[in-house]
Amino acid sequence: AREPAAWRALLPAASKSPGDSWTVPAAALARVLVRGAREEPADTSEIKVTFAGVAEKEGSRVATLTLAGSIAVDSRQDFRVQFDVKGELKWDLATGHPVSLAISGEAKTLEGKVKDEKGEVVGKIAGEGSAFEVMVNYEVK
Repeated sequence: AREPAAWRALLPAASKSPGDSWTVPAAALARVLVRGAREEPADTSEIKVTFAGVAEKEGSRVATLTLAGSIAVDSRQDFRVQFDVKGELKWDLATGHPVSLAISGEAKTLEGKVKDEKGEVVGKIAGEGSAFEVMVNYEVK
């Protein structure tokens, strides 16, 4: 799992009530999901985050946030992937750490090049969409 700082970018700047929504730059979710993502996604899209509420779980207060949006990410390997996503983030309010992140949606390679170890283009990527589901559980050690 990524460091909590990457995950914290998905949280609101101020207290929210259940049902309140805000947007975060697509880069915030890209940094949690994609190892090797560049600092900023390919476009200026945003992810809508909604505070669903707080529940008691094993003696802890856990906030649930829902996420939805679309982001295009340029990989360092010279291809672009678009993610249409929806998901749910669980956040432990006492520890200030994520508990889990469940994301599902569709990933589609939009364009790309394959390079050899010398940086020479040796092929192209033409991808079809594929459904995906990711579940990340975060453990504090």
